Amino acid sequence: MPDNGAVENFIKLIAEGLFVGGSELVDGNIKVGFGHTLLGLAVGAFAGPVGLLLVKANSYSHSVSKKHLHQHIRELFSSRQPDATRSPATSS
Repeated sequence: MPDNGAVENFIKLIAEGLFVGGSELVDGNIKVGFGHTLLGLAVGAFAGPVGLLLVKANSYSHSVSKKHLHQHIRELFSSRQPDATRSPATSS
């Protein structure tokens, strides 16, 4: 039974819960991981737990999908339609 990386993603989630940037550090992305750590400390000091949670979510998102959280949100609200719903080009 293939797990499609579910165990690895669960380990990354646990690491992120313990340490801001932990999921990136598990991947071996030292610079990005410590960047998220520093950002988490700064945002946590100014915006509190909600800001810290957003930095953790961004770190985990980037670790799992190689896309930042704002890129996922932009895709969610983009107006592009899937190819299946587009009308076919008419030929003369």
